[in-house]
Amino acid sequence: MKKHTLFLMVVLLLVSYPIFAQFGAQAGVAFSSAKEKNEVISMDFTTKTMFTGGLFYRRDFGGKFAFQPEINFLQKGGKYSENMVEIGQMDIDLTLNYLEIPLYFLYNGGKTSGLYAGIGPSFNFGLSGTVVFNEESEDINFGDDGDLKGFHMGINGIVGYQMENGLTFNGFVSQSITNSEVDTEGDASFNMLTFGIRAGYLFNVNKNAKAQSKLKTVF
Repeated sequence: MKKHTLFLMVVLLLVSYPIFAQFGAQAGVAFSSAKEKNEVISMDFTTKTMFTGGLFYRRDFGGKFAFQPEINFLQKGGKYSENMVEIGQMDIDLTLNYLEIPLYFLYNGGKTSGLYAGIGPSFNFGLSGTVVFNEESEDINFGDDGDLKGFHMGINGIVGYQMENGLTFNGFVSQSITNSEVDTEGDASFNMLTFGIRAGYLFNVNKNAKAQSKLKTVF
């Protein structure tokens, strides 16, 4: 129920105030790492190259700020390797697929092109995942009875550049701030850090710039 309510709120935000709205698509690469700790082990997963892509919506407020919610497919995970005395060489390759909804509050100086930067919360929903342990693959299940929780929150940051023709380029970082470990006894935890770069395109950037220009002329 909570997930459906959150999704409905995001949809309402996307369709509100269309006069200054800009819709876009983006794709790029993500670099993710993770850290797992429990009473038995503590594992730092090293960075793994992943894929990310999705849609975004930008609504300028007529000043120097804008609001940009996004809906992205984002892969997270990492790699771990250790030679243990008890079992020998242990190699783990973890891939987790998420639907990520970050809500960015941007500063763009009131310009339709140039640098912009922002920060905001993100809502992450687990879709699927796999773990390869010494070349043997197993599925990762999300949920209270699964391997990891199906939802976690994060804090995201973004820095980008928008061109006059609608092309955009950005770098982002996402740090999970809630524990994804299902069994939290003994201070067990699982957290992820992801950063990456994306290229995108704003489909109606020129139309939006003309609308802002007309309003400034009237007022």
